Amino acid sequence: MPDPDGSVFGVPTYYWGTAPAGLGETERQLAKHEPPLRPGDRKDIAAQVIRPRGGKRGPLTAYLYRVEDAVEKRPATPAELEALARGHRTQSEAAMERRGIDLAPQAPEGDLERPSYWEGFER
Repeated sequence: MPDPDGSVFGVPTYYWGTAPAGLGETERQLAKHEPPLRPGDRKDIAAQVIRPRGGKRGPLTAYLYRVEDAVEKRPATPAELEALARGHRTQSEAAMERRGIDLAPQAPEGDLERPSYWEGFER
């Protein structure tokens, strides 16, 4: 099934772990660069790597993109970061409710009164 010249699938195809070094990188590998990168043009796939799976499931496919064609990732806006934080908070609250944990607002650490049995124990 390997197709290094791309005649069958339209892009060069290799088995998992057999693609030539320097051919390209996956999106996750591009994101690890400093600054983080993303594929410049989604249709510009340098190659694909496949790994057959057992049973009736199709093969796993990873697309490789050229590093020289990659562009910097756009940083998240403050509004996007706030929306992510709200979603995380909502998900955490739902998990606490499922586990029976009280969602009453907790007092900030500075407002807590120390119990009497803590007398003499200073940090």
